[in-house]
Amino acid sequence: MTDTKDARTDEVLLRAVAQQDIAALAELYRRYAGRSLTLARRHRLPDPVQAVEDAFAILFRSAHAFNRSALPANLWTLCLIQRHCRTLSGDMTDTTPGDRSLAESGTQAPGTAETRSSHN
Repeated sequence: MTDTKDARTDEVLLRAVAQQDIAALAELYRRYAGRSLTLARRHRLPDPVQAVEDAFAILFRSAHAFNRSALPANLWTLCLIQRHCRTLSGDMTDTTPGDRSLAESGTQAPGTAETRSSHN
C-alpha cells in the first residue's frame, strides 16, 4: 500500500472539511496529529490521544468558521486544538508564554483592560 500525500493546502483542506470531506479531515489529522499530541501532553491530560481525537471531531464540526477567520489555516487549526486542550485541563487563563510569570504573580500584563482603564 502506498502512502500518497494530499497536495492540497491546509486552507483548501479546511474548506473541504467544512463541506464534510472525510478524506480532507484525515489529511489534516495526518499533518497535525503529532503536534496536537504534543500540545495535549503539555497540558498533562489523562488521555492525550483521546483529547486529540476529540479536537479533530470539533474541527470537523466547526471548520466552516475558518472562512470567517483572518488566521492562516495552520494557526487556526493549532489554536482550535490548543483551546480544546486548555478547556480539558481547566486552564482558561488568557496568557501568552511571556505573560505566564505575570499571571502567576497576579500582575496584569501591559495592554490589558485593567491597565488601560487605570491610565484614563
